[in-house]
Amino acid sequence: MTAIDRELIKDGVQDDDAKQSEESDSVRFARIRKEVFQGRKFPGNSVDILREAGEIRNKQMDAWLE
Repeated sequence: MTAIDRELIKDGVQDDDAKQSEESDSVRFARIRKEVFQGRKFPGNSVDILREAGEIRNKQMDAWLE
């Protein structure tokens, strides 16, 4: 948080950036996740999805290096 942000907070004038700077990253992430997913569960296992994406990327890199 910058000195300007702190002064704006003292004066009761906050823009979105000043409000966000007050939130920790984990709180901000949780808020955004709640807004985006609105209680819906993501289908599948994210670990499996990331592993598969890594395998695809590795195959693409191997083909590029050949």
